[in-house]
Amino acid sequence: MKERFNWLRNKITMSVSPQEIELRCVLHWFTLWTESQKTEFLELLLDKALPLNTGNISYRLEALTVQENSPSIFRCQLKLFSSWFDEWTDRERDNLLRKLQEKDTTFVETFYCLSSSLYTCNDQ
Repeated sequence: MKERFNWLRNKITMSVSPQEIELRCVLHWFTLWTESQKTEFLELLLDKALPLNTGNISYRLEALTVQENSPSIFRCQLKLFSSWFDEWTDRERDNLLRKLQEKDTTFVETFYCLSSSLYTCNDQ
């Protein structure tokens, strides 16, 4: 039984790139997040996609502070996403947005609205 499982696991990992596995993880997490967590993810995504965006500097500063408690699972997910996103190609980043749009059109519309004009975005 264990040999069969190892064969199946190897077959799956050989046919899917590490970036695709990372993307699938992020998409799965996204479906489990609350609206406030999605909002925080949106801020991080904007910060990663638009590195010159200084509007989210508090998010970066918060990451530098020493925490007394262990980080939450959500914080660990954001940290993983952040490191993965840095390594992804533009095509992989675009794929993330396409897949997110399939799950939550409003989220991606908000991302595009905010990224196209951080200061003059109309409320919808």
